[in-house]
Amino acid sequence: MSCLSVSSLCRNPAIAAQLEHINFGISSGLIGIGSDEGHILDITALAGTSLYKKHLGLSGGFKYKGLSDIAYPGLNNIAYSEILAELNASVGFFKYFSIGAGGIFQQWNVGGDRNYLSGKNYNFKVGLYVHKIAKILSIGMVAENLFGGKVDSGNGFSEEIIKKINFSISFDTKIIETGLQGEYIINAGFFNTGIGCSLFLFKRILHISMGCLFKENFMTIIPTAGFQFAIKELYGIEYAFQYPVSFLDSYGRHYVELNVKFGK
Repeated sequence: MSCLSVSSLCRNPAIAAQLEHINFGISSGLIGIGSDEGHILDITALAGTSLYKKHLGLSGGFKYKGLSDIAYPGLNNIAYSEILAELNASVGFFKYFSIGAGGIFQQWNVGGDRNYLSGKNYNFKVGLYVHKIAKILSIGMVAENLFGGKVDSGNGFSEEIIKKINFSISFDTKIIETGLQGEYIINAGFFNTGIGCSLFLFKRILHISMGCLFKENFMTIIPTAGFQFAIKELYGIEYAFQYPVSFLDSYGRHYVELNVKFGK
């Protein structure tokens, strides 16, 4: 999704302290894999608010991702599901700066009833956010899954929790917003990077976005595009698309998000 979507608020726990309203959004994503027997569905819902003149904020999110049984060479009809829930709190200092922290609960299951790999993990994230310096520049940074750990199935399989550091920088001129984001995977020692641009038309009713993701030290390049319709920046619907890069998403990744803003 674009940097304007409600789902982006929960990625940095410090952002909510800069809000003057309550946001709620729900997004759904679908990945086509060239088979009627399987699909991946990604749903996110969250809310953020600020209290006491922007100094305190709360945000939370819930995410489910599932891959149904699929017959594909090497996969042996394995199902997959993942649940992630988080709750964040933040506090703002001065006019532009805020910090935040949050707790994360994650649960995985690979193999459906066969439980080849299943487990749960409790983790932690911290973030900082600098908002609209000179009315155009915003900077954010997040460290996620700081406790690390492993998910063990009891069947000899285990998977290490991914620890990562994210940063973002954006320029918003009210007509065009450009952004750069980066992600360093501490466990694997590689970078993911993304760049994008959003054009605002008809008094910000229509947003058109384009960008590109560079995965695993630029080994994989994924073009992205999307658009959003917004009414007085209170209600919005957004569609986003990622170009297909593997057999698991041979038709690309498609996302739709509905946003509602309450208050000022």
